[in-house]
Amino acid sequence: MHNHKYGISKQKKTVVKFKKLPGPPRSYPLTGTGLLLPLTYENNYKAEMLICGGQDTMKETSPADASCGRMDLSKGQNAEWEMDSFIIPRVMGDNIILPNGKVLFINGARKGFAAYSRGKPPNVLMLATDAVKTPLIYDPKAKLGKRWTRLPDTKVARMYHSTATLIPTGEVLITGSNPHGAWTDQTEFPTEYRVEHLLPPYFHNGVPRPKIVQVNKSNQFNQEKPIEVKYAKIVTFLVSLPKGTNPVFTASIINHGFVTHSVHMSQRYVKLRVASFKAIGTEGQFEVNVETPPHENIMPPTRNYIYILHNETPANTGIEVLLKS
Repeated sequence: MHNHKYGISKQKKTVVKFKKLPGPPRSYPLTGTGLLLPLTYENNYKAEMLICGGQDTMKETSPADASCGRMDLSKGQNAEWEMDSFIIPRVMGDNIILPNGKVLFINGARKGFAAYSRGKPPNVLMLATDAVKTPLIYDPKAKLGKRWTRLPDTKVARMYHSTATLIPTGEVLITGSNPHGAWTDQTEFPTEYRVEHLLPPYFHNGVPRPKIVQVNKSNQFNQEKPIEVKYAKIVTFLVSLPKGTNPVFTASIINHGFVTHSVHMSQRYVKLRVASFKAIGTEGQFEVNVETPPHENIMPPTRNYIYILHNETPANTGIEVLLKS
């Protein structure tokens, strides 16, 4: 337990046993994927979990599962799983929280399971087939039954040991799949060395992207060292938009996390309050004042990225910050 010198007050530990999630196993090698949904000051940072996909049996012909469970953890012992359909069944999927608070689900297979293979080189066959190439967008704010949107199919099969992560431009970097010690291109799904950049829908919505000009009156950002910021403080951005744009600013802070085996460790999203903004001159520049998270329980102290958005479209880059007590 942390003590006061690090800025975290002592709290009594409480253990809550939640109800069992309906559906199949969702852990390796019958791998589902899950995340803590975006936190926001608008509902007092209510914590909700979403867990999707998985597999019932370790058979290469067995179909992946399409169910998702969502739970409001703030209800404690009374929390219930709200079940939803994944639209496309998948095992070994990845999830990425985007700057606008929506979630991208990508990668995985419709049949089989992770890790295991049969045969010898050059005929090694991984025991997952029927790659899922259709990414999905999940909108946590939408009503049940209207949360999922399909994106155009990707071209590359991404199954066991594939990864996907948000990068500061707002794009999603996708790599890997099916690592083989004795590499061969003769098998149906060889080790994948190609890298893809997925451009989420906000790149195609016709909304102008803001451009970050300064942070705290300095044009030095995203350098070797991140900008140090403290909790419950104002960070000031100078943002440029095309002249005549009527801005609708929002902001978020994201820890992109570290991903392997469909687990996006440390990934966290917090919506930030835009305390104020005002036009600077007449050339489409705006001073935007954003309030950092209130304390460490909402966003742990570490390196994160702050994103400024206009009409849910992120700026040209996220700004790396070191959040400190």
